[in-house]
Amino acid sequence: MRSADLPDEPDEPTRVEHPDGASQDRPKPKPREVPDPDERGKAYEAAQAYVPAETRQSAERRLEGADKPTYRDEVPRFEKMWAEHTRRWPEKERDATDRSADSPEIDEAVSRVREAEPSISADAQAIEQENKEKYGGWLDGFERRIKGEDRLKEKIAAVLEVEPSVTAGEALREIPDAIRHTYCFQPEHYAKGYYDIKERYE
Repeated sequence: MRSADLPDEPDEPTRVEHPDGASQDRPKPKPREVPDPDERGKAYEAAQAYVPAETRQSAERRLEGADKPTYRDEVPRFEKMWAEHTRRWPEKERDATDRSADSPEIDEAVSRVREAEPSISADAQAIEQENKEKYGGWLDGFERRIKGEDRLKEKIAAVLEVEPSVTAGEALREIPDAIRHTYCFQPEHYAKGYYDIKERYE
């Protein structure tokens, strides 16, 4: 049966209906492409460059509610809560694990970390100084930049238990925080400071 058309309009072609309800002439949706995180970060920075800091802060306050405190306002309260938490439930010391039975290969892998750390940390400090001039970044927790020897051996041994065919050196490569450096920034410099650090490491 034909549909009623206005005099100056041509007849509509009959559509073939498919069992799933989709018509044959309807285009199929393209697979969704997820943007690259680096590109999203750069787009965000570019957008922020056109918005004054005061406008952003007032918009954030409107979103949060003018009568509600901001995160920064709440920091002292959080610190008091944490102090009370640690007073009531002090952290229990880990039982010392006897690592005397570890293979010499594990000891050698750990000693390689100790040998590599000074030059890596020197680079991290040089990057900190270069970044500080532009974005004010600083290294935090530098005294904890290398994982404790017993904990490192424990992690290597855990990898070897799961993958006995790998060497201790290969197991060490699966531990991402054997040597770690933490950079901090003020919120207004975070994105640009991060990209600067990333590029300097690369």
